[in-house]
Amino acid sequence: MARIVDGRGSEHGLFPREQYCGDIATPVFSLNSNAKCWAALRDLAAVLKEMGEGAEAQRVGRVATEFRQHILAALDKSIRRETDPPFVPIALFGEEEAHDPITHARIGGYWNLMANYIIGTHLLEGDRGNWLPHYLETHGGLCMGLTRSGAITHTFWTGIPRTNPLYGLRYVIDVLQRDDPERALVNFYGMLAHGFTRNTFIGAEGCSLTPLDEGGRIFYCPPNSASNAEWLWVLRHLLVQDFDLDDDGKPDTLRLLFATPRRWLADGKTIKVERAPTAFGPVSLTAQSKLSQGEVVAEVDLPQRNQPKQAWLRARVPDGWKVISAEAGNGGVPREPELKRESGVPRKLSGLPPHSTFQDSRVALFNNDSIQGRSSGRVTLGLG
Repeated sequence: MARIVDGRGSEHGLFPREQYCGDIATPVFSLNSNAKCWAALRDLAAVLKEMGEGAEAQRVGRVATEFRQHILAALDKSIRRETDPPFVPIALFGEEEAHDPITHARIGGYWNLMANYIIGTHLLEGDRGNWLPHYLETHGGLCMGLTRSGAITHTFWTGIPRTNPLYGLRYVIDVLQRDDPERALVNFYGMLAHGFTRNTFIGAEGCSLTPLDEGGRIFYCPPNSASNAEWLWVLRHLLVQDFDLDDDGKPDTLRLLFATPRRWLADGKTIKVERAPTAFGPVSLTAQSKLSQGEVVAEVDLPQRNQPKQAWLRARVPDGWKVISAEAGNGGVPREPELKRESGVPRKLSGLPPHSTFQDSRVALFNNDSIQGRSSGRVTLGLG
């Protein structure tokens, strides 16, 4: 921590110049290293407070607040606003032009990899928090939901278009936090289709989009445990999400079955999760689809160690069905109100970002620190 606190010696309150990234030696004032170290201080302050180190937590928190102000001030002088959305550079203070399309040059591919780390810090809030992920989505940063790289036939690469899927994890988790399950599922299945070797499902750091010969495509540095773990981490978040939605360094929200493929709840199907670790403690649930009877029945055992501020259960049922009621024990439980349209775009009344794919109602298990149901038991979702 001392290196973070004492190492910011520049006139901007940031770290001195350093390499753009491991493969690009150009010295820059790096948004990447500064943002990640700020996030480390933010999270450490929350940990210290939990440990009872109140005074140290306050000190670290003050340093984090001051550090973030310096980073945001540098960003205000660096963001390129001629693009839509604005381009957030890694090299600060006007030393990086917007990459449009992203893989127009080798440096753009590396920007694409580094941008994922910035997304994971949640440095930018509100509408600005969407700039990086939306830039990736609209300026050629993805293929089948996987992070793209390339632009030249460098070293051993025989083809220009390629992907580095393992670097995209933070983007996909952010997509899930923004509650855009269909976009996340593109990555989930894209990884199976393209990010692994055919039939053997071996991951690598990178892989080409085009075949080398009749034997298939080039994979770089297989087997790669981080690449395989990326897919497993996304699978976990399709089923169980524990998020820090107010960005104070402490998880506050538990979301169950929020992004499962709709076919997983086809009639007669069962989704089962046993003692999955979360920030609040283990959680278990079994969801049985009984579409022929017009219901999905979920047995839920919520974490006992720490109570989340809010916990939600969703049933992403096949197209043509929707949740119209929810009941736990002998009484109903709150269900998210029906959607309404604002400017022609479906928007949930809970204040989450608008998008066009959401069709499901959510059932509140806990909400606003008050228990809406028991910590374990059955929830029956009526369908229509």
